[in-house]
Amino acid sequence: LPHFPVQELVNTVWAIARLSYQHPGFQSAVCLAVSQKVAQYRARDLANTAWSFARVKCVHLPLLKTISSCAVAQSHAFLPQELSNLAWAFATLQFSDLTAMDVISVEALKKLQDFAVQHL
Repeated sequence: LPHFPVQELVNTVWAIARLSYQHPGFQSAVCLAVSQKVAQYRARDLANTAWSFARVKCVHLPLLKTISSCAVAQSHAFLPQELSNLAWAFATLQFSDLTAMDVISVEALKKLQDFAVQHL
């Protein structure tokens, strides 16, 4: 996993979540691989990764903090669905970062007219 390019790593994490695959050793390896590359992630990658971890209830606080800080730095780049997915993931994992949630809220308000009903 550490040698996977960013897109393949994001796709793998998403596929694991879609399958609801939960193996502690594999989840640890995935967390480590993502932690090493998350600074290279785009907004979509951050949202999809957070969603994927939430889907399988994988709480890795250092990684969530890094995803959160990267999301704040890239907040302007998030599409409405990505904002929704990120907020849903943080809520599902009971991860609280008030700065990130403030930024997500501000960006969501700016893009409110672009949200589809299911993303609200």
